[in-house]
Amino acid sequence: MGSIKWSGESSRWVLLTEVPRHVPVKKGDTVITSSYNSVYPANHPIGKIINISVDEDQPFWRIEVELFEKIRRANHCFVYQNDEFIERNMLSLRKDSIY
Repeated sequence: MGSIKWSGESSRWVLLTEVPRHVPVKKGDTVITSSYNSVYPANHPIGKIINISVDEDQPFWRIEVELFEKIRRANHCFVYQNDEFIERNMLSLRKDSIY
């Protein structure tokens, strides 16, 4: 549970954000995709945790993840087609505009 963000600094690692501090994490843990979004398929390994820090003003961990795939060396990629993506996205936008 969290979001992956690329800082733009290195193609070797990303930040895992919005993980609450009550969730136990440790160096070496594997980060995988979840089914919480409709963009990526679930249960695909992304990388491993290499550093964990905390900002005392924030309720979340700051987690650095080393990617398993070396993006600059990638020769192949998979393209996933999700026919429900547009419909889910439109429903989500419509739901948000109601409240």
